[in-house]
Amino acid sequence: MVVMMAALVASAAPAFAQEGASAEETPPVEASTESSESSEASDGGEVAQADEEASEEDEATEEEDASEEGEEDDAPAEEGESDESSEEAETQEGADEDVAEEDEASAEEGGEDDESASEEGTDEAASEEGEEEDPFAEADRLLGSDEDEEDDPFDEPFEMTWGGRVETGWFFTDFGRFNEYVLEPNGRAVFEGEGASHIDLSVEAMFIRGLRLSVTGGASFNWGSDPSVGAWYIGLEPAYAVGDNTWEMAVGLSAMVGSLQLAIGEDEMNTSLTVLRPFFEVSRHFPDASSAVYLRAGFNQWHIYNATSDTLNLEAADGGELDSFWLSDGGFYLAIGGRFGKLTQPEIE
Repeated sequence: MVVMMAALVASAAPAFAQEGASAEETPPVEASTESSESSEASDGGEVAQADEEASEEDEATEEEDASEEGEEDDAPAEEGESDESSEEAETQEGADEDVAEEDEASAEEGGEDDESASEEGTDEAASEEGEEEDPFAEADRLLGSDEDEEDDPFDEPFEMTWGGRVETGWFFTDFGRFNEYVLEPNGRAVFEGEGASHIDLSVEAMFIRGLRLSVTGGASFNWGSDPSVGAWYIGLEPAYAVGDNTWEMAVGLSAMVGSLQLAIGEDEMNTSLTVLRPFFEVSRHFPDASSAVYLRAGFNQWHIYNATSDTLNLEAADGGELDSFWLSDGGFYLAIGGRFGKLTQPEIE
């Protein structure tokens, strides 16, 4: 049919060309005749073409029916396959989810391990940086000035110490007040800058760390025979002491009361006496021998009052009685002494 249609079209094409050319050359009447003829020919061609199209439609319809029957046969198989594929897909999805959860858990554990490792690394790096940044650590180690290694004496246990001591010293004085207000007005010989020495005995104890308390008594005198001075006194001596079992330093004050006597020939003057001695002391201990030696320096003040005499005139320049304003004396003094007893703390092993 197709071949016939193509032959008809090919045969009709020259006729259409000739009719077009004759239409242009012939008058209108002839053109109308020719157009009627061509219309008839075209109608015949259209009928033939319609028949061909109808046959083609029948063939197409038959093919569609056959294809629909095949599709109906394949539909159950495709549905079964689709169900199986859906089940496999669900199973695969569940497995994928389990794998994903395991991966997440392992990732979290790995992250925690990484975080802990990073923190440890950070701490180690910080410690290393701290060690590197301290420029004085090596110097402290070499000099032995590490604070952790320093011994705090106040952290060590304390035990009471006790002992006795003997001391001798020299009071730098010229007895100028005795000369001016007692001896010269009575026409007697005067002191010639002799000074006075003293000998003291004491019992001491340290009840509290650093605080030492002594009970002290002694005598003071000059070495001349005429005129002469002699005194005795007793009192307390608190002192604050610091040091170790080898060296010790202390500051303190001796406060004592007693009596003084001035004698020249057969004449005497008796007075009351108060002795004050602020001092600074340095001691050197010998723990194996339970002893120590010390050196003191300070100020010695004699406060003299209540002067009485049966043979000497004790009238002051203002006409009143001699008292401490006229007779008191003071000056620098030095002393050296020794201690014996339990004077130091036991060694801590």
